[in-house]
Amino acid sequence: MEKTLLEQYRPIAEQVVQTAREMITKGLAYGAAGNVSARLPDNRGLLITPSGKNYGKLTAEDLCFVDWQGQVLEGSPRPSSELAIHTATYQARPDCRGVVHTHSTFACALAVTRTAIPVFIDELMYVTGGPVRVAEYGFPGSPELAQNLVGALTDVQAALMANHGVIGLGDDLAEALDVCEVVEKISEVYINALKVGPIFELEGWVIERQRKAFLAKKARQRGQ
Repeated sequence: MEKTLLEQYRPIAEQVVQTAREMITKGLAYGAAGNVSARLPDNRGLLITPSGKNYGKLTAEDLCFVDWQGQVLEGSPRPSSELAIHTATYQARPDCRGVVHTHSTFACALAVTRTAIPVFIDELMYVTGGPVRVAEYGFPGSPELAQNLVGALTDVQAALMANHGVIGLGDDLAEALDVCEVVEKISEVYINALKVGPIFELEGWVIERQRKAFLAKKARQRGQ
C-alpha cells in the first residue's frame, strides 16, 4: 500500500510544527497569526500550516500538502489564507526551501509606516543579504500581494509587507525563522536609533564586501 504524504514527509512536517511553535514562543507571532511552509523534495509542492489553528496545539496531522496550483493534496482542507505568498515565493526563488511569515511588533511598526530598513548594521547583510524592502500593499491572500512581495525578495532573504508584517526565507526552516528573528531585533534597534539622532548607513564599499561574504556563505551552505 502506498504511503501517505505525511508518512513520506513526516520529518519535514515535524520541522514545520516545531518552527510554528518557536515563532510563538519567541514572540514573533501570536495565536494563529503568521504562517510557516516548507518546500517538498522533488518539487512536488509545499507543506504549509492550516488556517485558523492555534500553533500551541498544532500537530503534524493538522498540516496541509499543496501543489503549485494551490490544490490540496492531503491534510487540512483549509491551508493558510496566505498560501499565495508562499507558492509565489518558492516559484520565484528556487533556492528557497523554507518560508516563515511573522507579525512581530517592531517589524510591524515599520511595515505600517512603510519604512524600509537600510543597511546600517553589519548583521543585516550577514543574515538577509541586503536592505529589507517594503513590498507594496496588497489585500491579504491576494495574487497582488504575492507578486508585490516577490518583487521585494529578488535578491534578499527578507521583506516587509506594507501594513501587514514580515517574511523570511531560508535554505531550511531554521534559517527562515532566524531571519525573521534578526529582522525583528534590527527593527527595534532602527526605531530606537531614530530617537537618538541620524542613522548612518554603511558605505558602498562595505556593503559590496559584505554582500560577497554573504553569497560565499550561502554557496558553502548549499555545497554541504
